[in-house]
Amino acid sequence: MKRLFSDYVYGSRVDNDIKRIKNRSHCHTHNALLDLPHDIISQILSLVDTPSIINLCSTNTEFRNELSPIVFSRAKGSWHQIIQMIEQSEGTMSDSKPDSNMITPPPQILTNWVEQLRISDWYSYGEWQVDIFKLHQILPHLNHLLINSANSSNWLKYRESKSLKELTLYYEKAHYEAFDHKPNPKNINQLSRKESTNPRIFELSHLRGLSELTKVSLDGYHFNWCDDYETYDPSNIKLDSIVLTNCTWEYPFTLSQFNRHGKLRNLTLRYTTQNSFILSERFTKFMENPLVDASTSIEKLEISLEGYTDSTWRKLLSIKQFDKFQYLLFPNLRVLTLHGFSMNLDSYRSYLTLIQDNFRLHRLNLAVWDTSTNGLSDINSIRFSQHIRQLGINFQLKVLDENRRLYT
Repeated sequence: MKRLFSDYVYGSRVDNDIKRIKNRSHCHTHNALLDLPHDIISQILSLVDTPSIINLCSTNTEFRNELSPIVFSRAKGSWHQIIQMIEQSEGTMSDSKPDSNMITPPPQILTNWVEQLRISDWYSYGEWQVDIFKLHQILPHLNHLLINSANSSNWLKYRESKSLKELTLYYEKAHYEAFDHKPNPKNINQLSRKESTNPRIFELSHLRGLSELTKVSLDGYHFNWCDDYETYDPSNIKLDSIVLTNCTWEYPFTLSQFNRHGKLRNLTLRYTTQNSFILSERFTKFMENPLVDASTSIEKLEISLEGYTDSTWRKLLSIKQFDKFQYLLFPNLRVLTLHGFSMNLDSYRSYLTLIQDNFRLHRLNLAVWDTSTNGLSDINSIRFSQHIRQLGINFQLKVLDENRRLYT
C-alpha cells in the first residue's frame, strides 16, 4: 500500500493511470469508476460533498487507495499547528518546556497530497512574524492558501513565493485571535479583542512577491490606492482571475486598476446580506461604465447581489444597463452572470434582440426579480425558451417574484 501511494504522489498522473489499468487486467472484479483517468474522477467527485467521499473510501481498499489523495487534498489548521509544523521542519522548536498541545508531524505521504490549506483562526503576530509561505517546505504541492485575516494586507509585501497559484483572504471574526504558541508573551490561550473599525486595506502591489499567483479571492477589503506607475510594475502580475466579495472602494480607485497588466480573464463581484455599498455612487459609476477601458481581456464576468429582499435596495437591469456588457465593450466576453437584479420581463423581446445583435456569448446566466405588472404567463415563458434556443447560447434564467415562480 505504501508503494502504491508513493507511485501516485511522485509519478505522473498518466503513468499512474496506465499502471492502474494494467494492474486491474489481472483482477476479475473492479469498479468501473476507478477505470477512469484521475482527472475525470476528480471532476466527478468535485460534485460530491466530502463526507460522502470519505464514506466511499471506507467501503474497500481499492477505493481507499485511489480516493485518499482527493480526500486529503484539502486541509485546514490553526496558526498554532502550522507554526509548530514549520518549527519542527526547521529544527527550531524549543525543548526547554514540553508542550502538552504538541502536535505529531503528519506522515509525509499525507503532506504530499495537500493542495489547499485553510487557516481557520486569525493571528496578527503570525502574519507579520511568521513566514507562512515556508509551508512549501512541508507541503510541496500546496497551490491554494486561504488565510483568515482581520487586518490589511500590508504584511504580504514582505513575503515571497514562487509556487503559490491561488490566494484567498477572508475574515471570520468568530474565530478569535490565537495566542497558544511559543511567541505568546502573556501566556494565555486566546485573546478576544474589540473589533477594529478601520477598513481592511488591500493593494495589488502587496502581491509583488508572489510571482506565480494567478487567482486571488478577497472578502471584505477596501481599495483606495492611486493608479501610480511608480508604485509597482504590473508586468510581473500574472493574475487572470479575481473574486471580490463585499469589497468596497473610494476615489481615486477604479476596478479597472486590477487589470492594468491586461491579463485578467475572469472577474467576479459579489455582495451579500444587504451590503449598502451597492447603493453608493461608486458602485453606480462602475455599473455605468464597467472596467472603463480595461474590459477587452475579460472572458467571464459575474456580478451577484445576494440576499437583497428589500425591493428598494435592488438594482435595475434595464436594456440600457444590459447593453453595457455587449461585445464592442467586452469583445472577448463569453460567460456573463448577473444575479439579484430587477428586470422587466414584459420587455424580454428587446433583450433578445440586443443579445442577438450585440453579444457574442457562449453562456448567459440571469437570476432576476420580475418587475413587470402581471409577470410572464406559462405560454410566454415557453416562447421565451424557444427564442433563446434560436440564439445558440447556453441560457439559464431564474425569475423571482412575490410568489417565487421559476422559469427556465
